[in-house]
Amino acid sequence: MYAKEKNSTMNNPETYETVRDFLNDNSFIEWQLSGNKDLGNKWLNFIRKHPCKQDIFDEAVRRIRTVRFNACNLSEESEQEMCREIIRRVRLYKKRRRLKYFALSAAASVFLGLLMTFYQTTHKKPDAGRSVASHDAIPETNRLSEEIQLITENNVLKLNQNAEIVLSADGNALFTDSLQGKQTIGLSEEKLNKLIVPYGKRANVLLSDGTHVWLNSGTELEFPALFSGGSRAIRVSGEIFIDVAKQGKPFLVHTLHTQIEVFGTSFNVSAYREEDKEAVVLVEGSVKVKNNKDNTTVVLSPNQMAEVENGNIKSKTVDVSEYIGWKSGFIQFNKTAIDEVLKKVSRYYNVEFKCNENLQLGGKTCSGKLFLSDDIDDVLKAFADITLLNYEKTDNRTIFIKK
Repeated sequence: MYAKEKNSTMNNPETYETVRDFLNDNSFIEWQLSGNKDLGNKWLNFIRKHPCKQDIFDEAVRRIRTVRFNACNLSEESEQEMCREIIRRVRLYKKRRRLKYFALSAAASVFLGLLMTFYQTTHKKPDAGRSVASHDAIPETNRLSEEIQLITENNVLKLNQNAEIVLSADGNALFTDSLQGKQTIGLSEEKLNKLIVPYGKRANVLLSDGTHVWLNSGTELEFPALFSGGSRAIRVSGEIFIDVAKQGKPFLVHTLHTQIEVFGTSFNVSAYREEDKEAVVLVEGSVKVKNNKDNTTVVLSPNQMAEVENGNIKSKTVDVSEYIGWKSGFIQFNKTAIDEVLKKVSRYYNVEFKCNENLQLGGKTCSGKLFLSDDIDDVLKAFADITLLNYEKTDNRTIFIKK
């Protein structure tokens, strides 16, 4: 195990000129991790006396809080491996930058480990230089459109980010977005209406029965203006979180490979058309998930997930926060492949990540929580400062991750 240094007092912050200087200070790190009041008073008194450093001080605090990776339950062997990898990359950074002085104590190394842990697993490594997160296979309407589209029988309405749509009992839709304010449009009562949310956008819909649906990036939702008959049904491609209103009629969610039946519950559905796997994660209530291929079913209890892949269905217990955080603006993960994390970020911001040919991300995992800023640059800058990795934007939608 790596122990913290006994002395965690401040170095000489009066000499600090960059954000990285604060991020390499043990006392600053310990204050941000533990919330120690004594350390907090020292730092707040310091910044009151040196207001000229307020901007870089605030930026250091913001970056730690933007990328707040928490420690997972590592074995002693894994923790030592983690720390050796961090030290190796620090030495590489020193050599590359030719710095005369760059020191991370054991406390700082462990902190970086708490922020982000990289270690080898059995995942297959990607070919050097290829895309590590892209969405070329998504429908053209999602990949190329910059706006959310509400398609009815006679209209195509374009909306902006975080659009909110409320369906009324008379078959109309009241919608609100970030630019146009509130408007009303009539919906088709005979045909399904479609809401298309492109990558980089989010939206939510309150259906006519009171069911609330949140749509993640790259999602298409088909729904009726009013529910009639013996059941309520919608169709989804992409990812939604849904809070189903309790009624006597069962509620059905249809995807490409599954049918989900509920009476009143909250759950997440991930069913992107370009992926082979679909997943249903239950937060509250009970759902029955049917595999369309062979009609086999599983019934989920809270904190369980059903996965359908290669024609097979299985269930397991999970931490639901890892699957529903996107609704609240963060991604949480536990020993998740870096490729998978970048895929989620790619969808959220409508960008493509490419890996420098000298950097192999395949086979490495990470654990923690990533808070998603409105501006992807906030996330990328924090990622670069904390992990000692760099990035380069070649255009608005392509980002190279490199050493």
